[in-house]
Amino acid sequence: MNRERAFQIVLRLVGLIFVAGIYPLTVVWPSGWSWHTGHSDYLQMILGVYAALGVFLLIASRRPADHRSLIAFAAWSSLVHAGIMAMQALMNTGEQAHLLGDVPALIIVGIALIALAPKPLRPWLPSYPCAVLMVCQTPTRPSAIGPKTSVSPKYAMCESGFQNASGPPTRTGQSEVTATR
Repeated sequence: MNRERAFQIVLRLVGLIFVAGIYPLTVVWPSGWSWHTGHSDYLQMILGVYAALGVFLLIASRRPADHRSLIAFAAWSSLVHAGIMAMQALMNTGEQAHLLGDVPALIIVGIALIALAPKPLRPWLPSYPCAVLMVCQTPTRPSAIGPKTSVSPKYAMCESGFQNASGPPTRTGQSEVTATR
């Protein structure tokens, strides 16, 4: 089994657990999975958030590369959530069973999603250069010195690489491509 296929399986497994597995765990082992006893509005809210995230992870499992931001959010938010819960469980002795339940489970989810991802999960940096700084010159009111132009940068995103205003898409090694209209 290759790494990409394993990643897709993990995404499906995590998605299914988030959609349908967390609630049964709160019933079977409430001290390790539920932060409140009896009826809890908090539990209903967190189950709703995780169920929604699970549905989108299932969708992302088809083409993970197209959903890097979502997968990065699922991974990093799981680690942050686990860290916060761990601190709360350490401070509240009545909640220490979470250190054996949902805390390590979310740590495993976060690490697995990051470790199996085909490329580093850096959604803020695309896998290819695609942001172009386009400088558009627009005339403003003339002055005694001569006609003025104002320069306003505009960012253009494209699927296949740099989009040059004067022709077909091109790629360059430069960090910025400047085109004028």
